[in-house]
Amino acid sequence: LMIAVPFGAIVGGIATPAGSSINILCLELLEKYSGTTVRFLDWMLFGIPTMLILAPVFTLVICRIFKPDPLKIDVAAILRENDSIPEKMTAGEIKTIIILAIMMFLWIISTWVPTINVTVVAIGGMIAFFLPGMNIFTWNEFSNEVGWDTLLLIGSITSLGSAVVSSGLSSYLMNSFLYSLADCNIYVVAIIIALVVTWLHFPLPVSAAIMTMSIEPLCQLSQLMGVNPAILSVVACFMAGCVMILPLDPIPLITYKRKYFTIPDMLKAGLVCSTIWSVISGIWIPLVSGWMGY
Repeated sequence: LMIAVPFGAIVGGIATPAGSSINILCLELLEKYSGTTVRFLDWMLFGIPTMLILAPVFTLVICRIFKPDPLKIDVAAILRENDSIPEKMTAGEIKTIIILAIMMFLWIISTWVPTINVTVVAIGGMIAFFLPGMNIFTWNEFSNEVGWDTLLLIGSITSLGSAVVSSGLSSYLMNSFLYSLADCNIYVVAIIIALVVTWLHFPLPVSAAIMTMSIEPLCQLSQLMGVNPAILSVVACFMAGCVMILPLDPIPLITYKRKYFTIPDMLKAGLVCSTIWSVISGIWIPLVSGWMGY
């Protein structure tokens, strides 16, 4: 369960541009280097089908690798009879659903109204949870739940990733093999890019750094191939956010620090799931891009 929860959160993050900060970064860099804009609803056509395929596949992989014992009848009875589970939704839960629904509505509307900024909507929704009278979230609750030691570790890793990017090493590594792919089939290229970005998490376990170093050369490669830069960029974004190999990202760190699984445990499950994800993304995104006229 401690591996399944972050894996589910990671794959769920690709469903919409607002699902992950990496998605927002990808869209900004894509527009900066190629002038291409991917609309909110278009991204959902990339992300939601991929998520719906991967979630049950990852469940099977995790259960096959770790072979959980069957849930005993008495344990299930305890869960069903738990008095701490309320029969009706609380006022706070209802308010939370309303705020999230408004945010999702605004995000989808941004498909046709470009002036609605995805990031601004996200920040506005977060602020709404803290507003007086809402009684949903307090600063003390927020600060107590944040793993500050985790944040320090992430900051250190991010600094290392920034050094790799600013030194030019990342650009050299990307450009040293990318241009040899210009004459290949788009599906082959997409799968190769997905696998390479996934493996980059070994030397550079920082999603933002991987995204920053990838987009510009991928836009140049797309131009050489005569394809829309959004195709390879979204593939790279999906796999940059696929932090399933090492628990050095905020999402897996939250459960890893509870010490229910080890780095080899996550590596074992993550390599299989990441490889499956790479192949599916490399096939689905170019396919649906053709349907959407990208």
